[in-house]
Amino acid sequence: MKYMVSKRFRETVESGSVNLPYGTECESRNGRIYCGGRFLVREKSRKAHTNFVRNDDGNGAERAKLTQRIERETGQADAETLRHMEDSALCQAYRKQEHQDVWLWSHEFYIAPVEDLRDIEAAMKKGA
Repeated sequence: MKYMVSKRFRETVESGSVNLPYGTECESRNGRIYCGGRFLVREKSRKAHTNFVRNDDGNGAERAKLTQRIERETGQADAETLRHMEDSALCQAYRKQEHQDVWLWSHEFYIAPVEDLRDIEAAMKKGA
């Protein structure tokens, strides 16, 4: 799977320091994200979800904006918005099922088709 940097990635990784600007192309192999052959992060890690976005369909920039906006709105959601999300089969499909007391998005959310992310955002707005 292809990824791109969605937010500058400036970290020390196993092979040393890296400083990757927005838009840098990366790839995933065996659940790990690499750039230029250097292992950066595990694909399902929080660092990956925060700094990288799936881009094998060319929609990485839009996917990054949507996931970041939805995450921010989830953190600020009122009770009515959360009810709409709980009633939405699509939102539930991308929720971490083991965390029913709080709303956390699963790894699948971060690699979801852009159309699903648009629909999730629309479902959240019904509660606004």
